[in-house]
Amino acid sequence: PMFLNLLGIATFIFFDYALVLGRCGLPQLDLNGSAIATILQYGVMNIAAIAYILLNPEYKKYFNATFFSIFDFKRACHLINLSWPIMLDKTSFALAYVWLSKLLADMGTYAIATYDVVKNIERFAFVPAMAFAQVVTFLVSNQLGANDPKGASSTIKKVLILTFTTVGGCLLFACLNAEMLIGMFDPNKSYTSLGAAVLPAISFLVFFDCLQVILAGALRGAGDMKSVMWGRALSCILFFLPLSYGLSKLPIENQALRFILIYGCHYLNAGVMGAIFFFRIMSHKWQNKEI
Repeated sequence: PMFLNLLGIATFIFFDYALVLGRCGLPQLDLNGSAIATILQYGVMNIAAIAYILLNPEYKKYFNATFFSIFDFKRACHLINLSWPIMLDKTSFALAYVWLSKLLADMGTYAIATYDVVKNIERFAFVPAMAFAQVVTFLVSNQLGANDPKGASSTIKKVLILTFTTVGGCLLFACLNAEMLIGMFDPNKSYTSLGAAVLPAISFLVFFDCLQVILAGALRGAGDMKSVMWGRALSCILFFLPLSYGLSKLPIENQALRFILIYGCHYLNAGVMGAIFFFRIMSHKWQNKEI
């Protein structure tokens, strides 16, 4: 997965540069070029993943028959039953980003451009958290499978400390070099000052997102996927949507403050999710789920 992600990122960087600006003999497509670069990124990743699975000698024993013949109707229904909580979980998160983009777009071009750059900087700093979330899922699954709930709880604490440390270091670097980093995306300095003003406050709230993604990974490792799904869905519907909409309607003239309040709702929502997952873990009911 790490090499596939690196391949996808390299593909996006090249085609985003080439298609947006019209370099390397490719047409200049502006923002459409960035969209096409994203499609190419995930397309290349999918092709590489399928090729690796089908061509790797270690995996050929799983594909001794025609690839699609192994899926019958009952197995398909079983896979859907296993997958629908995760699909709804991801859908609620994706829709939250769409909603957030709409609210910030109403603030004008510079605000939505600032949102895009700040989000990308923070997503880059957030990469260690995503990696640790994958790790904690496997570790908790193995430890609960070995009937070691105390070890699983200890693992969660250690992973949280490592996550906060690594993500915090990345965010600190970003905040100390905010104008330089944002200026890389804003050569005309149209929104650099706005981005540099909001980045430190938003970066502080990212730790809420770290908490929820690690605890969600732990619950998935215990097979408690429905708790993650319901926690995220209910938090988005009952907390994030009304709060962000209400704040967007306040007559706040300071653009930086308005931006922080609206964008900050996303991370406050992550904090609510983290609290839900924390109380679920503290109840110890998650340790009795089937894995």
